[in-house]
Amino acid sequence: MTPRTVGDGPPRRGSPCNHRPHHHVFGDLTHPPRLQPASDPPVAGNRRTMIAQAGVAVLTVSDTRTAADDPSGDLLREGLKAAGHRLAGSAIVADDIRRIRNRLWRWIADPQIDAVIVTAGTEVGSDGTIQVVRALLDVERPGFAERFEALPHSEDGAAATRSGAIAGAAGGTAIFALPGSESAVRLAWTDLLRDELAHAVGELRR
Repeated sequence: MTPRTVGDGPPRRGSPCNHRPHHHVFGDLTHPPRLQPASDPPVAGNRRTMIAQAGVAVLTVSDTRTAADDPSGDLLREGLKAAGHRLAGSAIVADDIRRIRNRLWRWIADPQIDAVIVTAGTEVGSDGTIQVVRALLDVERPGFAERFEALPHSEDGAAATRSGAIAGAAGGTAIFALPGSESAVRLAWTDLLRDELAHAVGELRR
């Protein structure tokens, strides 16, 4: 786990100014828990129940995209709906560390949001979405970046593997960051994130 600088952490749900050292299993590591959203608890062994109850927010990081021109964000929102998730938030922010961090803090503190997917802003020359997300994480999800890189990326999406991806948990919220390439996001959602999201949220709710 990467050490965190005092003051860099997101506000805790129900206690914005205090970091309380609770722990909860996440893969092979531990992290602070989150409050449950107002919904029925998942039935043990019923993965579809967990999927249907996940509230997910989508954040597009870009200096040029608009709500009318956000193909990667649209792909994720449509995929979430098709998979039975609830879209709990959606925004476009400039590729600026402070704006990215502030938006993520707000969503991490929201008990109705189980997971956040960030797209774009991970490319070479960006202000560093990967660095922002990594600094916020209580724990990084083991192997996610490697599985993303191992996907059979098309030629136009191959450059995305160089910019990377990251996943983990912050304040009990699952966070995933992907490149902005539409083809890379499509592949990541279909072959990795759709199942990984359900699994991560399920672990966080245990």
